[in-house]
Amino acid sequence: MGDTVQIIPNDVNANMRDILDQELRTATSAALSVAFITESGLNTILENLEGISYRGGEVRVLTGLYQAITDSNSLRRMNDAQGKYGDKFLARISLEQQFHQKLYVIRSKPLDRTTIIIGSSNLTAGGLKSGGELNIMIKTRIGSALARKIDSIFGEEWARGVKLSDDLISNYDQWYKDLRKYALKMPGDKEIGNNPILDRILGVASFHRDCEGIHYASQHQKSAGRRRSWRRKKQM
Repeated sequence: MGDTVQIIPNDVNANMRDILDQELRTATSAALSVAFITESGLNTILENLEGISYRGGEVRVLTGLYQAITDSNSLRRMNDAQGKYGDKFLARISLEQQFHQKLYVIRSKPLDRTTIIIGSSNLTAGGLKSGGELNIMIKTRIGSALARKIDSIFGEEWARGVKLSDDLISNYDQWYKDLRKYALKMPGDKEIGNNPILDRILGVASFHRDCEGIHYASQHQKSAGRRRSWRRKKQM
């Protein structure tokens, strides 16, 4: 059987809320890489995610703090699940300042099927049922070239994250308002490798990535210094 492709326009016939519920009920593992997670969105699928872990499967959830949209309550719920299921339920926070992915990978070994959903839907109540979203779902065999490629991409992103912890959530609560203000002051296209507030929350250096590579704060500062030096020379 070949791959199947379905468009998910979030209408009454095909929406992320119902499709995730259906796919996760029979899943043996799940890997989510989602920019924004809110408690209302997480609550929609958390029981099914925990069900996978309860049955001995592995759940991995990667999210980010870009624009401070992911809420603390969702982080606490996932952290509680980590404590309950150990290495069968893992959550990480991306070090990428503009982390903006929406990838859902759901595997069912009995069916030899990997379900891949990519599109615009975050794990929020609106993202799962709002008509303003559009996603594509591909079902392929577990060992297919596409499944292996997606697994590799997720693995690379997962490696660029830090484990969700009580300390990280506490830092986020403390610095949330400042991070939100910083996001409004420094929109994505102006922020190149320098987000000191996010660094404080994560406890490690965050980074900005574009098609030219990964940029850290030190690189940003050096680049800024070169630009200032060039301007001084031009003025002389």
